[in-house]
Amino acid sequence: MYADSFADEMLPHRDSLHGIARRLGGDPDDLVQETLLRAFQARASYRRGSNARAWLHRILINVAMTEHRRTARDRRLALRVAAEPEPELEPSPEAAQPEERQVALAAALATLPVADRQVVELADFDELRYRDIARVLDCPVGTVMSRLHRARKKLRRRLA
Repeated sequence: MYADSFADEMLPHRDSLHGIARRLGGDPDDLVQETLLRAFQARASYRRGSNARAWLHRILINVAMTEHRRTARDRRLALRVAAEPEPELEPSPEAAQPEERQVALAAALATLPVADRQVVELADFDELRYRDIARVLDCPVGTVMSRLHRARKKLRRRLA
């Protein structure tokens, strides 16, 4: 379909689109403009002589729904960003003294029994999965999990 004949069939419905767009909310000019743009892009699927008004109204409804979803998504994102705590401008005591924390952690690790220390090192430093740790230590996965839990608990107490 040629652009001129398509426009001749679509443009008479502009006022009707504008009235519906005002009732849907948002900026009616933007909604109508986007509707006509999408209609022009989809002109190959339009059958000449069919109900152009109904076709345009359906496009307008789809455009308005898309705009509404985008606005709601943007509003939710803005609320989520506003709810996030402000980043600290001053470094925390932990970040200011990483060497002291590492020394304290190494000292606390040294006080653990060998089996507990091995589990912590394999899980937290080597980042192995429980089943891999169980293979290395030749023990059941449940034993790895319980040792790791107890060892971390002991470390937390000693570092507190």
